[in-house]
Amino acid sequence: IANFTITSNELSSGNLILDSFNEQIRLGSGVTSTSNTGIFLDSDGTFNLATDSDNFIRKNGSDLQIKSKNTFLSGSNVEILTPSFFLGSTTNNISGSDDGLAITTGEATLSGSSVDILTPNFFLGSDTSFISGSSDGLIMSSSEFRLDSTNLDIDSVLSEIRLNGIT
Repeated sequence: IANFTITSNELSSGNLILDSFNEQIRLGSGVTSTSNTGIFLDSDGTFNLATDSDNFIRKNGSDLQIKSKNTFLSGSNVEILTPSFFLGSTTNNISGSDDGLAITTGEATLSGSSVDILTPNFFLGSDTSFISGSSDGLIMSSSEFRLDSTNLDIDSVLSEIRLNGIT
């Protein structure tokens, strides 16, 4: 029938195989649960939908793998619930675990009309020039320090403190 071969366990034609003994449907040349092309469906829930090694959706055992060069995910209520995650590359990423959130990047911008950063300890700067704070107090370290306001000027270079222009 239409170039199909029928055996006691299989119905096949070209690269399409319906296998009743193994309870599988395979579409593609030599397709398996981990092939980089084709469609594989097994009655145990294992499946593989692949166009190439960079674009596939597969479930093999307890793992669901989704890989794509370009992905579009949209919805009015999208939830991804996981105790740990990693988004990005080794040099630019956001990652999280049960212990916290890490942002790693060469440059970051945090902008908004109301941004609060609340922490009992902080460190801004480098080993030689920094501002840090903890429950013990505030430390500012620099080879040059200058604070200038309308009525108060503190200048470490000139070794002066002026209030309303008076030294």
